[in-house]
Amino acid sequence: MGNYKNYFFVPPGYLLDSPRGRQEILKNVVDLQEMPSFHDYIDSEGYLDVVIVGGGLSGINLASSIFHVDGLKYVIVDPHKRLGDKFLSMCNSIGQNVMRSPYEHHPGCQFVHDCELVDFARIKYSFLTVTEREQVKMSIMGHRSIVPMDVFEGFVRHVIELHELEKRHIED
Repeated sequence: MGNYKNYFFVPPGYLLDSPRGRQEILKNVVDLQEMPSFHDYIDSEGYLDVVIVGGGLSGINLASSIFHVDGLKYVIVDPHKRLGDKFLSMCNSIGQNVMRSPYEHHPGCQFVHDCELVDFARIKYSFLTVTEREQVKMSIMGHRSIVPMDVFEGFVRHVIELHELEKRHIED
């Protein structure tokens, strides 16, 4: 079976130095307007198909999938001002510059012809560092890669905006 330690992926230090706060990548941030209330989504019989509790990455993933199902009435209940804020704030608080996971792992719904994280990174390619561009190329070739937090955060905001999830967000 071999030594399992041979399979640990430990990125070299230079991969962990991606800059943060690049507005060119983060410009897909949704402008918060008047937040809807829970009652805006209940039909005349007081009925909802789905209530998603939590607006983290899993909630965003589920909601973006439900978005593609015609006729389902759903809301996302989360106490934060914006969806994904708890996760992204935690990353910011510890100074995390990169996600140590493959580009394929992302909050968007899958198998529905949406923009994938690697596609989003390619769109923002001109704003990436040389090292980050190498990582995008590696992910395209199917190799393990590092995701810059700016690209990941920009993609999370892109998924939220594309699927109009803030319109379904109930802050509670």
